[in-house]
Amino acid sequence: MLRSHNQQDVELDFFTSFLDHAINGEEAYIAIVKPIILEAARLARDETKIADVDRTGLNIKLRLYDWGSTLLMPIYADNLTQNLPMVLTIINNSRAAVTA
Repeated sequence: MLRSHNQQDVELDFFTSFLDHAINGEEAYIAIVKPIILEAARLARDETKIADVDRTGLNIKLRLYDWGSTLLMPIYADNLTQNLPMVLTIINNSRAAVTA
């Protein structure tokens, strides 16, 4: 089944590409994905409310929260780097479920 591309899918494609670079240790890309993932993790832990979330990357934050909130709970700034592959897995598994 083909999946239609909309603006949200394009944003997710870019984020996934940046996440791949971050996993490979590219600091510039880690700086881009870090605030998005950490805010999604704060949502998962109920430390912030959706109304208070920074609007930058909002679509990605909400998708991560929706797709993997329990998996995001243990992610903090000090362990973010080792959890990047898990975040990519959340995205890939959720996308595969949608297209299946």
